[in-house]
Amino acid sequence: MIDVKNTHASYRIADGKLELLVWKDFDAVDPTRDSATFSKESFTLPNDKRVRWEWKQDSDVVMVNDKQYTLTDGRVILISTQGEGVKVTQVQHDLSKIAEPGISEAVNALAKDNESVRQFVDSAK
Repeated sequence: MIDVKNTHASYRIADGKLELLVWKDFDAVDPTRDSATFSKESFTLPNDKRVRWEWKQDSDVVMVNDKQYTLTDGRVILISTQGEGVKVTQVQHDLSKIAEPGISEAVNALAKDNESVRQFVDSAK
């Protein structure tokens, strides 16, 4: 997990390159269930909001709280718990050019250079 200000980004790597970035605006113990082909996190926040996401490698769909998000609409998934409910925003960004060991630096640069991500990071409490 990569921390940027008050946000936390979980990521998946395939063949040494970044494949998926799930960015959350809350801090919680990281109960990730990962295997070579599957990622899943589930959280219950102090305000009783629940966030659950999962993704299977080679799938074009990420599930967040039982709603499908197609990765062709963006491989950067922003999960906000500010205000009422849970809001998910997808951001288009070419993750295939980001490889280990420079993932942390690239994620921090994305938080500065991409307007949607910058607003998300800045609005996190």
